[in-house]
Amino acid sequence: MKQLIKNFIFFIISPFVIKKLNTNAVYITFDDGPHPENTFKVIDILKEYDVHASFFVSGKEVDKYPEVLKALYEAGHSICYHAYEHNHASEKSFGTFIVELDKVSEFEEQYGVKFKRLYRPPYGELTIMTLYQLIVKGWKVVLWSVDSRDSFDGSEQVFENVSSKNIVTGDILLFHDDYDLTIELLPKILAQYKEVGVPCEKL
Repeated sequence: MKQLIKNFIFFIISPFVIKKLNTNAVYITFDDGPHPENTFKVIDILKEYDVHASFFVSGKEVDKYPEVLKALYEAGHSICYHAYEHNHASEKSFGTFIVELDKVSEFEEQYGVKFKRLYRPPYGELTIMTLYQLIVKGWKVVLWSVDSRDSFDGSEQVFENVSSKNIVTGDILLFHDDYDLTIELLPKILAQYKEVGVPCEKL
């Protein structure tokens, strides 16, 4: 019965919560930036392989490094939101969540960029009230179907986690642009995708 209830709830919210897409491409996403050094390196690597990605930026980092945010936008990548503070949903009041969400409009006006209304909650956690508010304000929640684990695993395992044999079209891949390991592996990953014909798109 408990599983039936979970399935029913997911069916209801599925139009607003995306974990995977029904397309013939894969989607590379980066969390936790912008980073003052590594994000520029990611931009250069993506340009070399003619790939556009989606960056779920932290508002706190945006305020520190707006020039990196502008570079992402000018390079044609999707700018999405990963909250202002990277803390658990249970640690954040509803009022704080609203203030953080409304910061996006301030960023757009202040820095001359445009955000997609795509939100990835820190740790993938949401409450009923925060999900409701996102829906009311016209946002969609984007999670992931494949975690590279670039913040946990070693280089060989990370590459294995996202190798072409372990992904399928429609997958949303999770990376972080503030880890040196990601910068090290990204060219190898993209080269493999290009070799086997895996198309990469932005959200």
